[in-house]
Amino acid sequence: MEVMPVKVQPEERHADVSRAVVDIASAHGFDAVTIRALAKELDSSTTAITHYFLTREQLLRRAVSDELSRFEQGRLFAIDGLTGFDALRKVVAYTVFDSPSRPRRFWMRVVIGAQRDPILRSELTRFNERWDAAIRALLVEEGIADEAIDGIADQLDTVISGSVMLAFETESNTVAARRRGLEALVEMIIAAAVR
Repeated sequence: MEVMPVKVQPEERHADVSRAVVDIASAHGFDAVTIRALAKELDSSTTAITHYFLTREQLLRRAVSDELSRFEQGRLFAIDGLTGFDALRKVVAYTVFDSPSRPRRFWMRVVIGAQRDPILRSELTRFNERWDAAIRALLVEEGIADEAIDGIADQLDTVISGSVMLAFETESNTVAARRRGLEALVEMIIAAAVR
């Protein structure tokens, strides 16, 4: 009896490989993302991987873009119906506390890897441009003066980035206190913005 190979749709295989890249990079960093490691993670052959992604660049671009887009979709879902400062508060809470740890851990790996890897740097830059535009739009909704928006957005980015990184270094029993502290800090930034 002849066994026929299972036909896999290209989009399905792309998604499987992207998820495997995210899993490996989140756990071990981007240096650990190799064709062999992906084949092992997917219980597949290296040929099956390179059939869909000819280069590591293609593979990384797709995986980073897919995961950061999923994170953005979660952010949009979290603020559904909210505007201005209410949406901004929800974005901060979602990004730091309420989103799954996997995309936050992956984002940290992208930030670290972007220092050495031009592919990661370009994907991070694209994500940051969309992120900054979203934050700025929320500030504009509140009537914040144009000349103040960049400074406020930078303060929020710094607070959010630092809080995400800190979350992986602290005990889970401090989450409630950290959440209250972050909420107070965001309120201070908002209060300074409306002066």
